Amino acid sequence: MIAFGKRVLSRGGALVVFGVLLRLMVLALRYDQLNVDTDAYLAIAKCLMNGDGFCSVPGQATAFRPPLYPLLVAGCLSTVGPLGIGLMQVACGGLTIWFTFQLARRLGLADWLAGLASLVVAVDPLLLNYTPQAMTEILMTTLVSAYLWSISDPRRFAPQGALAGALFGLGALCRPTLWAFGAFLLAVLVSGWVWQRRVNERRVSNGPAAKHWPLAFVAALAVVVAPWVVRNWLVFGHPILTTTHGGYTLALANNSAYFADVVEQPFGKVWSSDKLERWQADLEQELERRGIPRSDEVGRDRAQRDIGLDWIRSHPAHFLRSAFHRERLLWSPVPQVTAGLSQVVVFLTGAWYVLVFLAAFIGISNCRGVSVVWASLLVLIVSTTALHAVYWSNARMRAPLTPVLAIFAATGAQKAGHSINTRRRLTSDK
Repeated sequence: MIAFGKRVLSRGGALVVFGVLLRLMVLALRYDQLNVDTDAYLAIAKCLMNGDGFCSVPGQATAFRPPLYPLLVAGCLSTVGPLGIGLMQVACGGLTIWFTFQLARRLGLADWLAGLASLVVAVDPLLLNYTPQAMTEILMTTLVSAYLWSISDPRRFAPQGALAGALFGLGALCRPTLWAFGAFLLAVLVSGWVWQRRVNERRVSNGPAAKHWPLAFVAALAVVVAPWVVRNWLVFGHPILTTTHGGYTLALANNSAYFADVVEQPFGKVWSSDKLERWQADLEQELERRGIPRSDEVGRDRAQRDIGLDWIRSHPAHFLRSAFHRERLLWSPVPQVTAGLSQVVVFLTGAWYVLVFLAAFIGISNCRGVSVVWASLLVLIVSTTALHAVYWSNARMRAPLTPVLAIFAATGAQKAGHSINTRRRLTSDK
């Protein structure tokens, strides 16, 4: 039976088909959600289709949202309609499963363990939940898994570096939080290089070809993100690399109203729409008092960032409690909003994530790899966790970590299985 299960898991293509069929089923059951515009991506896409440019309101250029997802949505709407969005997300889900399988194999996992990691991705509740929603979770998860797969290529030549740089750039244009991961990883790699030089007292080189990899990476990254930066420079007079959204999310997560209405309440309490709207109205009044008009996106972003930082500086104890609360939200195994969900679904979702987190923790604890790829997997978890200790947080923010958690969970499951078998043999010997 175990041998049969391993043979099934070793078939990466079958797992991709299974994951795609599962996502098509979810899409069919919740097709109407494709028309819900939670983050204004549909509004921007429709403006692009109408020739109004990158804006959510015609005539008001914006950089509040990153550009990649609205551009793809506009293409889907103009060719197939809302169904195109759903099919794009289903295809992204299949690609994520495939990239997870191939990445796990490149990391040295047996085929059946790579299949186990892919299975975790295929049935992940978060990824299934956001498949029929016009939001960035699905696309970003695909780009993250593709990027990690690209840097796992042992051939350190320019084409591989260019591919990795382009994928990183696309990820940053989908969710700018990826820049935080890049900064963390760069710090880790530089620290490791410095330590290596101190220990070995000489520079270790991988050959002339390896020197072209980082140059190609940076060049491709620059080519991908440059149009967005130049556009923002021309439109707003500032070379905006990310978005004008960061200040708002910082202020949204760090203010006295949220602290009183959510953080000080029993865990699971959500910010009601009326109280959120009241805080937003107060924020608008403060921006007006500072003389910043609604049309000044850059000025509003900076002012809201300052408002959030001022609150953090003046309420350090409250900030620490809020940060802890945000981490609980980020890593909560059960859905925060359970309206419309049966208790069975909530329980099964929680049980599933508890098992995945436990297996991933075992895998991380037993990780002895020192390669750039294994370091990247760990840094992605750390950087995401650190970022959302400060900025707005909920469980969907961890969706792009799913392939990483799945790979660690597969290695953890193998380690746990070996430990159980060893104990059984020792017991039987006695």
